[in-house]
Amino acid sequence: MKRVLKSLLLVVSMFLFIGSVSAKSKINVYLFRLEGCGHCAAEMTYLDKIYNDYKDKINIVTYEVQSGNNAQLVLDVGAAVEYDIDGYPFTLIGDQYMVGFGEGVSESQLKQLIDTQYDAQPDDIVEGLLDENVYSNLKKTDLFEAMEAEGLKITSKKSKQNNILPIIVFSSIIVGIGALVYYSRKK
Repeated sequence: MKRVLKSLLLVVSMFLFIGSVSAKSKINVYLFRLEGCGHCAAEMTYLDKIYNDYKDKINIVTYEVQSGNNAQLVLDVGAAVEYDIDGYPFTLIGDQYMVGFGEGVSESQLKQLIDTQYDAQPDDIVEGLLDENVYSNLKKTDLFEAMEAEGLKITSKKSKQNNILPIIVFSSIIVGIGALVYYSRKK
């Protein structure tokens, strides 16, 4: 019975290790936008459209450029990527960016950028800047708050990350191991 228990513990350990090693982190999609900007609204609507397909890969954060200290953050982001931001929407994912949406920047380019940056898992430039704690009064929103503020219709279903399944699986493993230990000692 000890042999079975050791084998079970080894399999569970390998399963947990492989699961933790192969998992990639979500990446942040930063959308710097202007209130009332048609191209910004078009990009937000498109991000809403693809949200359910990408919700396990991305977090979408928007900054309205003319709100709070957001203008300073935009200048610093531009300096970090060595680009003088001159148009909106300005979308930053990892260490790559896109300027505009619709004219010259297509939906497929945005999806490709998300996919390549998710695979690459680069450093997050904005998080790096925010870690410096030099910004006060930043006003960030998620995609859906920004869409509501702009009066845009939300078509995707935003769901909070469901953490119950991993809890159930982990609990079942612990109970199973406990039962095996109990019954192995009973005999």
